[in-house]
Amino acid sequence: MIEILNNIIEKDANMILVPKYEPTIIGYGDKPRIVYDEIVIPTSLHNQFLRKCNVDCQISDDYFAREELSKKIAEANNKKDIYLRYAEEKPLSVVTNKFIEKKPSELIKELSGILGSNPTIRYFMTNENLQINFPIDNKFKGLHINVNTGNYGVYGGSGKQAINYGISWYNQTCSNWTIFLRQSLSEYINESYGRILHINDDKPKETLKELLYAVNRIEEAIELSKDKMFNFSQLNEYFKMYESKGMTKQIAETIKKEHPKNTSAYDISYRLTQLCQNPKLADTTRGRIEYMAGELILSYKNIITATNFRLNNPELYTKKSLN
Repeated sequence: MIEILNNIIEKDANMILVPKYEPTIIGYGDKPRIVYDEIVIPTSLHNQFLRKCNVDCQISDDYFAREELSKKIAEANNKKDIYLRYAEEKPLSVVTNKFIEKKPSELIKELSGILGSNPTIRYFMTNENLQINFPIDNKFKGLHINVNTGNYGVYGGSGKQAINYGISWYNQTCSNWTIFLRQSLSEYINESYGRILHINDDKPKETLKELLYAVNRIEEAIELSKDKMFNFSQLNEYFKMYESKGMTKQIAETIKKEHPKNTSAYDISYRLTQLCQNPKLADTTRGRIEYMAGELILSYKNIITATNFRLNNPELYTKKSLN
């Protein structure tokens, strides 16, 4: 469920320092355990933990190899502080002492000071993500600077995702959001902008300056998308491309039935944002479809090139060729 917040939600994450001595490694294969006297590394974090220790993620069945791995873990851990990060009791990620929490209240205060506006905050409950939208005074109504905290943003970040910047459009006619992420905005801004890492990363003013420049191009892009067409084969192929990226079969089939011939990128985008309001959809699915709707408007050329290539080379995309 997605909720508009009147008050900021913040929760505290637990940071547990991994001991500096050699752990005991028990078992191998699918169910190994990395054990200290004080803690056990959660199985879901094994690979992250081993990568942070710069060692092979495979735990061998050989006793001496496990002993050697234990020594390497301790050596790596003595060079840097490694923490297990928990959302209450749920394991989130493995981070080092370079990780810095970005509390939503601090983020909003900082950006409100720069932009001079108060945001609309959308709370994606499933993954505890906040989508923060600052309105922009522009002749094209409904445009916002969009700041996405990533999963578990209410905890100050998961430690696995950066904070993403983009532009959002709230269409008052249908009360729907379309999200333009930085990847789709690369034609209009320097691609190096658009993310804040959870380390000593302090360039929001540069990022916002670039995005405000891009805002002036969004209205033009939206209008131009009304004349950028998909035929049925291209539309069908486009939906196939996004089956693994959040596109539901039901939404795809609905739009294809409504548009058996040519249709514009704008119309597909608009309809996607309408259909993804279904409360039965997962929050993450709705979010991804809103991103797709923005990509359709800004990245038509790349999308149509990809769909045409797939249509002209079907042998590359059969189940047999993908296995």
